[in-house]
Amino acid sequence: MRRLKELLIDHKVPSVERDRIPLLLIDGAIAWVPGITVADRFRLQDESDAWVVEWIDNPKRNFRRITLEAGPADGREESRT
Repeated sequence: MRRLKELLIDHKVPSVERDRIPLLLIDGAIAWVPGITVADRFRLQDESDAWVVEWIDNPKRNFRRITLEAGPADGREESRT
């Protein structure tokens, strides 16, 4: 485990850009820093379910978040929240 600041410094991310990097949090833990790393406990293992994350820069005013139920990627159904 490393501090996020140390990780960004080691990857030579300029300090003025560090507060603009999106982070994926799962249950309050940093799971992914795009372009930098995926936390060890969230890396894919042999039979792990894969996740696809899509970043939307400027969502429309009527944008609705869609969550996916746990299960295999094939045939997943979306539920609106």
